[in-house]
Amino acid sequence: APGSPVPTSPSWRNRQSAGTNRNSEKRSATSMAAGALMLGGSRLGPARVDLGATAPAQAGQSSSVSKISGTPCEVVVTAAMSGEVLFTVPDANSKWTVSDVLQRLKAHVPLPDRHRYRLSCGPSPAISTCTLESVITGENEPHRVEFASMVVKLPERPDVDAAWSELASQPKAHLLEVRAMKRPPMAVERTFKALMLLLGMTGVPDDDEETGGELWAAIKTQLLVSREHLLEMIQNLDLDECDAPATLERIRFFLDDDDFNPMMVGRASLFGARVCAWIRASASFLERRLKDALS
Repeated sequence: APGSPVPTSPSWRNRQSAGTNRNSEKRSATSMAAGALMLGGSRLGPARVDLGATAPAQAGQSSSVSKISGTPCEVVVTAAMSGEVLFTVPDANSKWTVSDVLQRLKAHVPLPDRHRYRLSCGPSPAISTCTLESVITGENEPHRVEFASMVVKLPERPDVDAAWSELASQPKAHLLEVRAMKRPPMAVERTFKALMLLLGMTGVPDDDEETGGELWAAIKTQLLVSREHLLEMIQNLDLDECDAPATLERIRFFLDDDDFNPMMVGRASLFGARVCAWIRASASFLERRLKDALS
């Protein structure tokens, strides 16, 4: 705490030194793993990384994943091109999902920006929400799950990144100004309704002229809770992995409206204009994803 004396006992200094050394070793190992990465080649990182089911949870990962009930199993990830073993978890759990494996792989062999791991099980891609028990091979214990891994480069999205930077730089006062509106202009209200739909939120009320304020109340209690809350919700939308057709369909009504643009919304709210710009940029990126998938 500010003003508190700094401990100077030998035991405290020894613990501090030990913690510093462990952090230094961890940073060094991560740097070496990242340096070993060869995109498009057969080698994705160190030859073998062993992680047990009791490994600490990574950011955004539930700490209860190591405590869930299930069948013990071994996870082996190999390089798709060379067959080299890259990553093993000798005491995984059959209730884990593919996403749990990916989180551990990414934490120990980080990738450059705009790159992702893709896992496959046999000829089929591994769906992130599938549990390991659905792909366990063999009847004898210990069970074994094998994945092949590739690194793919995601398409660049400068328009989305620019719109996000503009939105994230907006001061808290601009959001509070919108939240304080008792009866917002229709352009502002519909902008945040479009955002709710884009984010996949369910139970979004109809426009307020039909429901008498229900929509705006939902926007304030579910989106405009705080600046940090809103930005976190937006960041949680994975534009690279979401269902592009379904996501675009949810906001098609707004995309087809020529008045749904930052300039029009900006006449009533600068913050709303930044949100609208991000929605438009995200929709354009999803359209490009669809076009690339068809080409």
